[in-house]
Amino acid sequence: MLLGTLLTIAVLLYSVILHEIAHGAAALYFGDSTAKDEGRLTLNPIPHLDLFGSILLPAFCILSGAPIFGWAKPVPVNFNFLSRKEEICVSLAGVLVNFGIAMVFGLILRFFGSDLNLNLMILLSLMVRINLLLAVFNLMPIPPLDGWRIWGVWLPDDMRYFFETNAFMFLIILLVLLPYLPIFPLVQLFYSLITGM
Repeated sequence: MLLGTLLTIAVLLYSVILHEIAHGAAALYFGDSTAKDEGRLTLNPIPHLDLFGSILLPAFCILSGAPIFGWAKPVPVNFNFLSRKEEICVSLAGVLVNFGIAMVFGLILRFFGSDLNLNLMILLSLMVRINLLLAVFNLMPIPPLDGWRIWGVWLPDDMRYFFETNAFMFLIILLVLLPYLPIFPLVQLFYSLITGM
């Protein structure tokens, strides 16, 4: 059980790190070097750790027996340098990386799963599920999630300001409602479609 918990934390940590690096790399492509200048385009986990999302929330999940969940410190992006289309692309980058990771390892499971030992199958399955969960969760149109930057850009400025200044409150509400939202059924649906399991 301890090994499984540590493995889950490790997969989650590097999945969210790659998610954030993707945002920074996309922003750099469009001319915003903020993430690069602050040393955030690195696989070193230390600069990416967020007190609540990377430590307190996963610890609470472990202690309460809930599914382990969390996030990394958001990569700094100066959206003033970006057009609306570029803002959407930068926001989508992290989600697409998580979907990409899930696809790669899910297809390995689909086509080569019968040739793998049980421990490797469990690891690959974990990588697929965690990355699908991160992708689906981050598409929710709630600040500060990526879905907000994708869908919220079309709202009037005064509504965007209201949501963004109350982002933490909306995030807490989302976490409370999480068991009642169709996120986990969607993750299972995508998992089955990709892996055939």
